[in-house]
Amino acid sequence: MQVGWTRSTGKILSSSLSRNLSLCLRRNHNNVFESGDYTDTTPKLHGPARSHSLNLRSLVEGGDFRMAEAVREQLISSGKPITPDKIYVEAARNEMLNSPSYEIPFENWLRLCPSKAENEAGESIFKDLIGLMKEYPNQRLPCIHKFGMIVGSKGYVELVQKEILPLVWEFGGEERLRMTDEIRYEMLPKKLPDTIEQEEGVSLFEDDENAEYLVSSLSQGDGTFLGIVGHLHEAVKDGKYAEAKMLVQELHSVHYRIPEHMVFEQAAQMALRVNESIEEVVSDFTLFFSLVPPLHLHPVTYHTSKPFMRTMTAILHRPFVQSEVLQAFSLILSSKGYASLVSSLVLPPILRYSQLEESKRFLRDYEELNTKYLRERAEEGDQNRSTQRLPLDTGLLISFRAIREPAIRAFADAGYLDAALDLLPSKASPDVKITQYTYSRLLHRMRQKLSTISELKVRRKLQAKMEDVQQRHDSLALLRGGLSTKRDEAALVAQMNSSSVSRPDAAVPDFEDIAGKDVVHTIRQVKAAFPFYRPGIENRSLPLPATLIDLITQLSSESSRPHLLALLRQRALSSTYPAASLWLFSEMVFLWRNAEYAKVVELYERWFWCVGVPREEVLNLVHFTTLEHFESDTKRPEGKLKLYPTKAHIALVWQSLAMLATTKPKLVRLYKKLVAFGKGTSGLNGDGDSLDASWAAPSSDADPVLTSILNKQAASKSTVAIGRSLPLVGLGFTHPGSPYFYSPSQKRSTSTSTSEVTLDEVDSCPVPLEAFTPFIRLLSRKEKDATIAATVLRDMLSIGLQPSIHHFTELATVYAAKREKGRALRLLAGLETANPVGESPSSTGGNRLPAPDFIMYVAIMRAFISARDMEGVRKVDGRMRDRFGEDTVERWKEDNEFLRGVYRDWETCEKRKN
Repeated sequence: MQVGWTRSTGKILSSSLSRNLSLCLRRNHNNVFESGDYTDTTPKLHGPARSHSLNLRSLVEGGDFRMAEAVREQLISSGKPITPDKIYVEAARNEMLNSPSYEIPFENWLRLCPSKAENEAGESIFKDLIGLMKEYPNQRLPCIHKFGMIVGSKGYVELVQKEILPLVWEFGGEERLRMTDEIRYEMLPKKLPDTIEQEEGVSLFEDDENAEYLVSSLSQGDGTFLGIVGHLHEAVKDGKYAEAKMLVQELHSVHYRIPEHMVFEQAAQMALRVNESIEEVVSDFTLFFSLVPPLHLHPVTYHTSKPFMRTMTAILHRPFVQSEVLQAFSLILSSKGYASLVSSLVLPPILRYSQLEESKRFLRDYEELNTKYLRERAEEGDQNRSTQRLPLDTGLLISFRAIREPAIRAFADAGYLDAALDLLPSKASPDVKITQYTYSRLLHRMRQKLSTISELKVRRKLQAKMEDVQQRHDSLALLRGGLSTKRDEAALVAQMNSSSVSRPDAAVPDFEDIAGKDVVHTIRQVKAAFPFYRPGIENRSLPLPATLIDLITQLSSESSRPHLLALLRQRALSSTYPAASLWLFSEMVFLWRNAEYAKVVELYERWFWCVGVPREEVLNLVHFTTLEHFESDTKRPEGKLKLYPTKAHIALVWQSLAMLATTKPKLVRLYKKLVAFGKGTSGLNGDGDSLDASWAAPSSDADPVLTSILNKQAASKSTVAIGRSLPLVGLGFTHPGSPYFYSPSQKRSTSTSTSEVTLDEVDSCPVPLEAFTPFIRLLSRKEKDATIAATVLRDMLSIGLQPSIHHFTELATVYAAKREKGRALRLLAGLETANPVGESPSSTGGNRLPAPDFIMYVAIMRAFISARDMEGVRKVDGRMRDRFGEDTVERWKEDNEFLRGVYRDWETCEKRKN
């Protein structure tokens, strides 16, 4: 008994103690494990799923549509529900206004709007959106069609019948019957009514046992009945890629023809993100993208719409762009009749960066597919919408010109002049016309090529071809009065050929006079120089870069109004392409001067095609950087594509990436990529963890690298003449706040001054000269000597770039800072010997070494002062006075504060030494 009582009591006590301990821990768990603050936040971490919808809604309300789109795609792909809200109508409206290819995102946002039963505001939430669609019903017919289907399915039947169906019937053309039927089908009730209760065994119309009639309670558990194609569409829209791929493959296996639909463009974009191997990317992309509708089933306006821009951007923005994907994308579009619309977009990246034979084969297939489509449409008697009411021959001529012109320019830019000339129409085909812009571009490249040829026979052959192209150009000018027939072509000539940028005439303000004057007056003049596009403004002179940079600097101060900059930027982007390119260049320089290198790269990535730069570094940096500049509020003008960058833009990106390289291996890897770009082997970049044997050189005073650079024979072997280095980009000396730029007031004698800066395009080398400038100093930063700095100049010569005075200045300052006085003075003496005082530059030919200028002497003096080498300072000062004269140097001292500072520091060091 005693034992049993004890056991029973023990169980009771144990149970009681357990409950008390549990209650105690439950009451005081804040003090045992976590703080009260953590406890209070716990419910927030496990809140309802609608918090995701609130976050998405707040992004749309704040106008951050770019981030909202990313969040929406992430929520859909993760299967998280999104609560419908009327605010998403504004997101759909933004996509229609600002996205070149807006049909799919417009549809996605519109599906998130509430149904009529859930919306207290009623039909008024769609008032502004309907008004915008009515402004351009022809161009926005796909939006009107989708709007009617989606909004009608949500219960707004009266609104659709009153506002949408009349528009579809009036502007739908041959597709109006199909569109009307689809909209009316979506307006039907999704759930059939239950049968009226009758006496047992009796039915009004059908027998309850008939399998062909099923009441809603039996057949539609979720209230929606979807066919297999409907399930496929829903899977794509919900981001269920694996399910969509399986459905397509199963339908193909039973030889079922899947109706074409624009939703499959979204699936093709997902294929680019999901797959990694090139075989899977090409296979899956082709599987889905081949299901987009052809041109005659997808109304696109030729002059305003840019179809498939999102897909093109997704392909080009992959970390590694596979030519196979881009070619598959282009061939499918050509087979569906879009060649006349997208050739200027898809052909340049393929033809400029592929092998010649591969490019020729691709272009031949591209043209054949387009011709096949046009002939099939003509045989069916159903004209292509972009060339409707035109005979087949006329349609072929239009598409021929739309394909050949960008192909000729791309081959010319890639250096394949013979291939470009082969594409010119024969003189026996007078109906085929090529614009002046294409002839001018081709002549520009031929002149560049001619300057690099020394063999007389080859030169004469090329000159004969140039004469033929020139005659074609001149005859077209006489026929058409010198006016281009294609929008923005004359403006693009100004971007690619500096000779077409004329100085201001009497009707346009002289920007050299307004620079530095009243800021209000400057704003007015700049605004007048950036008119909204209209025919006839292509040859308008643009402001100088220095004017824009000074204006951006003044308006970016805390006491100014940054909104003015946003307005001017929007104005420039809505004008011609050269105007937009110039403004973005000026803004990139402003950011660079303020050491905001990451923003320079992000600005470039947002507005330019990512070519000529290391894509992996650019995209990785952009993905981890949030732009907080005034540019983030600017929207892309409707119908505007991204720009092709000039060498000035590309150089700024390379320089910014160099400044952002935090470790020596990263910097070396980036430099190797730059050299590989110049050699045309950008795929062979190496690991960049160490310097290879070719970088090793004797550290003695007799530097063979320096000797070869100063040797005129090495200079004459360069394939190009000494290039003009942009003073705003390529820089030779340092002053506070501008590591690689010098003040606009300090003009280098051997290059163009700031008032003459032009944004010229590529020459024979694919990388810009100025991209190498920062590497000379950065690579030598932690080295014992300056051998690596000299090797940079040797690499430039090996890829056909002649170093400019900026690079020699940078090299000399590195020598001086490393206490290698002999090398620095010998480099300076070599340049002085190659350019005797009083001798004109033209007397020694175009391949001469650059002459040392005032900036170079001052920079070397500053470097010797930092190295505490007063003897070196004295010798450089003596050389400067011998070359320019005592009076000139003294006058410079009076006018230049920087030079006076150098002499003050020299005097201070001399006093301390004594």
